[in-house]
Amino acid sequence: MAVTEPYEEVKMRLTATTEPVINMEIPKGDKGDPGVGIEQVVLNNDYTLTIYFTNGTVWVSPTPIRGEKGEKGDTGDKGDKGDPGMTLSVNGTTLEIVTT
Repeated sequence: MAVTEPYEEVKMRLTATTEPVINMEIPKGDKGDPGVGIEQVVLNNDYTLTIYFTNGTVWVSPTPIRGEKGEKGDTGDKGDKGDPGMTLSVNGTTLEIVTT
């Protein structure tokens, strides 16, 4: 670490010891009550969300969690030519399988 002018001289004395300076032992507390968890989450047909909790509580979102449909995006770049499709031949009849 570089020291730039002006600076003050600081004197300190360090003493090595094998004894702990601060005792950080903290006694373990009592076990707490069980918490409440989520049992099930359901996305409803109207796009509201229903959450069922392990204590029997049920919460339904007041509004849909899905927003309005956005504007159509720009057309992407043309992709590379794909691999040829598969050909299946059964008893002399050839069927070409092409995925689109």
